[in-house]
Amino acid sequence: MEHYTQWHPAFCAAIKLELRKNKNDLSYAIEYNINRKPIQIDLLVIVEPQEVELENEIGKLFRGHNIMEYKSPGDSLNVDTFIKVVGYACLYKANEPHVGDIPLGDITLSFVREGIPRDLFQWFAEHGFTVTNPYQGIYYVTREHFFPMQVIVGRMLNQENHAWLTSLTRDMDENGVRRLILRAQELTDKEDRDNADSVLQVSARENKGVFDRLKEGDTDMCEAMMELMKPELDSAFQQGKDVGLSQGISQGISQGISQGISQGIHQGKLETVMQMFHEGDILLQRACEILGVTEKEFAEKEKAYKHSGEAR
Repeated sequence: MEHYTQWHPAFCAAIKLELRKNKNDLSYAIEYNINRKPIQIDLLVIVEPQEVELENEIGKLFRGHNIMEYKSPGDSLNVDTFIKVVGYACLYKANEPHVGDIPLGDITLSFVREGIPRDLFQWFAEHGFTVTNPYQGIYYVTREHFFPMQVIVGRMLNQENHAWLTSLTRDMDENGVRRLILRAQELTDKEDRDNADSVLQVSARENKGVFDRLKEGDTDMCEAMMELMKPELDSAFQQGKDVGLSQGISQGISQGISQGISQGIHQGKLETVMQMFHEGDILLQRACEILGVTEKEFAEKEKAYKHSGEAR
């Protein structure tokens, strides 16, 4: 069955990381409902105090209320999307608590897409909008009596300055993976690390071949990835342990509770390691280390594991 990647949570995490130097000045509302019906803004960024100047280029246009529309790789950004988001901004303004609470000039629109939306830019040119390019990969779109707007083109952004957002692609190279992992290692704040984990999961899933090559050929990167993935590994082991524990307790009714629990935990751990090894998430050396066996012993366990799977 074809998998479906949840790009939007990773996008929201990437934006938070891009703007993390101003995190105390910002609040976020993901899939913000602008009225009682399910009309949702992908990401609403509130700047407080409003006069603060954000350090990241993406935030230079921001005012007090900033509506962001994200398009996953392969999704189009066309005129209809543009009109829809302008409508969101109008509804957001119309739903202010009191008339005049939110000035029109205090609302900005940001459209984020991996590739440049050429047809939309052509439409802008034909309908009186001015498009300028103040920063690499960032285009300001202006017209009198319109909200301040920008189009952010992920593929054209400076990768050093925007490692997080440029990682939301299916076209990462080894340098991009290394950059992403090193940036993630630098983070110390728990919220930042959680956001980095969201970006890493999507990037690794959509660029599995590149990540696998690095795991196989670059020991330092492999160790770094394993360290970053430790919470997931611990969780996987716990899930395996829980499954094994449950099975072991059932067996323990007839075999003795203590022995059953021990066997269950061992079996859960073994199955988890075997699954991760077969899926390429850990290397042979790491699998042996976790189980405390030699490569020869591991080969014997793997043979038995495969045989038991065929029997089931």
